[in-house]
Amino acid sequence: GTLLTITGQYLEPLFADTEDQCAADPSAQFAVRALIGGVPCRETRSVDASTVVCVTPEGVGMADVTVESTVYGTTRSGMLASSFQRFAVVYGGVSSGSTGGFLALGPSKDYPGSAVRPAASAATPAGFQNMADRGVRAAALFEQSLYMGGSFLRAGEVPVYHIAGFDGSRVQQLGTGVDGVVNTLSTFGASLIVGGGFSKAYQPLVESTDGSGQVGGVLESGGLAAWEAGRWALVGGEVLQGFVSCSFVAGGTLYIGGRFSAPSRENNLAFFDGQKWSSVCEDPTAGGKCGVAGGEVHALTAFGEDLYIGGSFTTAGSVPVQSLARWDGHHFYRMGTFDSEVLALALIHGQLVAGGGFSTVDAQ
Repeated sequence: GTLLTITGQYLEPLFADTEDQCAADPSAQFAVRALIGGVPCRETRSVDASTVVCVTPEGVGMADVTVESTVYGTTRSGMLASSFQRFAVVYGGVSSGSTGGFLALGPSKDYPGSAVRPAASAATPAGFQNMADRGVRAAALFEQSLYMGGSFLRAGEVPVYHIAGFDGSRVQQLGTGVDGVVNTLSTFGASLIVGGGFSKAYQPLVESTDGSGQVGGVLESGGLAAWEAGRWALVGGEVLQGFVSCSFVAGGTLYIGGRFSAPSRENNLAFFDGQKWSSVCEDPTAGGKCGVAGGEVHALTAFGEDLYIGGSFTTAGSVPVQSLARWDGHHFYRMGTFDSEVLALALIHGQLVAGGGFSTVDAQ
């Protein structure tokens, strides 16, 4: 959540409150709690009679902010309508009627969206117009800048080669980019993880030691590389021979999917714990097979101990599936029958949402 500061009048000192403690502890003489979109903050603290801070609950879109103040069993409340933007969604793609790429940011005041229905349209912020000469496929926030990846070669007037940063006023080059399309970007610790259909990443140009001009190195990366401390590096010190379609970070672990296979990264699916790579495998008692077969991985998301995998595959471990599977750290599980590939996954309030080229699920 976000640490939110709310100011007003008659916000009495907080006796004790974390989420529903006000209701759970009627003996409290003074209590204040804040709600975002009707959902209590994960933690509320009163600073003084005019200031309350809270850790906001998860959500997307614009939300109402409500403060409830209870004094000796009497509760009064005040509400500011659509006053907090809980989450910003970055949209990227190809502009209609052209080959140029774009970035846009939502929700906006005109399209506020909600937790149930995120904004369907978004405003293009100043500086983002005509950002890329070809399509944008991925976006991520990293070190106070917005990064985008795709099939583009230029951002504005700057040659960038498939990946660029934008700090709100200028385009940032990442060395001289990579030699193929970028499909996915993720922030992992102090690194920006870049995956796609490239095989090389080009280091920043520096002055040669003999004074003959600028030179730059080439990192043989395969389809995965990390941008860290102003240079390209291998993730886990190993080259990934193959194509990375998606990445997801959860609980200090980086998951990747696509089309690749190597020791510790078998059959299109793998994870990196910050120290070493591992295949995504079922227990030996269940067959001991790793990754997916019969197709590629296009989408990943995780919730708790579960990893959700979407794509065009027909087997996960030793389990017959159709485009979607779940892995709980020990076993793979089938999740319905999709008549075509799953291209995107998201978890919203504990519910898994899938998008893709399918038209029926379980023949419905």
